[in-house]
Amino acid sequence: GVQEWTARLANVLAALGVLSALYVFAKKHVGPWTALIAIVVLGSSYEFWENAQGISTDVVLLFFLTFSWCAMYELSVKPFRWSRWLILWGGLGLATLTKGPVALVLTALIAPLFYLWHFGPRGVWGGLMRLRPFSGAALALAPFCLWTAGVYLNHGPDPLRLILLKHNVQRFIDAFDHQRPWYYFFR
Repeated sequence: GVQEWTARLANVLAALGVLSALYVFAKKHVGPWTALIAIVVLGSSYEFWENAQGISTDVVLLFFLTFSWCAMYELSVKPFRWSRWLILWGGLGLATLTKGPVALVLTALIAPLFYLWHFGPRGVWGGLMRLRPFSGAALALAPFCLWTAGVYLNHGPDPLRLILLKHNVQRFIDAFDHQRPWYYFFR
């Protein structure tokens, strides 16, 4: 039957996956002591484990984004490999399927800033094109589009209006965390 721990298991496994990925990435690119400090700091964070034990999709989103952004970094500083490209865009596709377009939006905001910082103003466009964003975005949106088509064929447009329009678009425009609109915080 359905148990409470099964509902929480995905988040706990995702949290352990985030810590593992963080350790491997930091050890490879910075050093073993930095990697250890990074997972101790994140692993001892109350909010990280509070989210990991709850029943939500936030930690699963973080899991997919962690792997995707590690692959994006490696695509940026190492020779192009299709396996890295598939991890980047496949992970973003799964993140989009998990929580909606926020995964692609966050990546679209972070990637240019990373390239600006790492390669300077002249390297931004070339760096972004190394990621092959057009075919990558198509790959990332494919699972979401298949899911959307399946929901529409089985249940009609009503669930899609609720999920896509209300919980993605309307929440972004009207309120952040159900309190204030996103532009409120610029004041």
